[in-house]
Amino acid sequence: IMAIIRAKNESAIPLDPHRTALIVVDRRGAGEQVPDGAHDEAPAGACRSNHQGRNIMNRLRTLTLTTMALLFLGVALPSGDAVGQQKTLKEQLVGTWTFVSAVNTRPDGTKFDPWGGKAVGLQMFDSTGHFSWQVIRTDIPKLASNNRLQGTADEFKAVAQGVLSAYGTYSLDDSGKMLTQHIETSSFPNFNGAKRIWDIALTGDELTIASQAGAAGGSNVLKWKRVK
Repeated sequence: IMAIIRAKNESAIPLDPHRTALIVVDRRGAGEQVPDGAHDEAPAGACRSNHQGRNIMNRLRTLTLTTMALLFLGVALPSGDAVGQQKTLKEQLVGTWTFVSAVNTRPDGTKFDPWGGKAVGLQMFDSTGHFSWQVIRTDIPKLASNNRLQGTADEFKAVAQGVLSAYGTYSLDDSGKMLTQHIETSSFPNFNGAKRIWDIALTGDELTIASQAGAAGGSNVLKWKRVK
């Protein structure tokens, strides 16, 4: 430090020892060690400066430790998404799902869409174990009579083939891979009182269920998306 001061002092006047001690004490406030005896040489103002420097260092240490603690908490605590992923399968399943697609596979291996790619629908699961399911084709022609009880054979056929609804209760096995629907009543009377078993896969907002007994024959795979 004395060399730097001399370099700036064009007349090279010897430094006053009291001023030199003051400079060293001030530097200690930034973290350097003061030589032995410096306190004896420094005036009262220099000691006050040294005390202030220590206070600043203590505050910086406290701030650093607090920052490190907050960073640790940010890493250690799970995010909201992580907490959501810890929900049980039933908790994740509860809600409303919109129909996405259906693919049936016949015994000979050929595949087809029983809805012709023109269906919409909803499936709802509540927390008490009840479900409701509706899938309806969007291209069903209107009945000419404007009366749902009066129509032609072709009109009734289109309605029967274009609508599938059901409600009842549901349960999940312990492995979380199987959904069982206990159907109370369905628009397809063959399902009334039946127990439908589905393989289930739920990832985020996407639900896939697969059955070995589709309402339109063969096995089927249906995809749904969570309604938000």
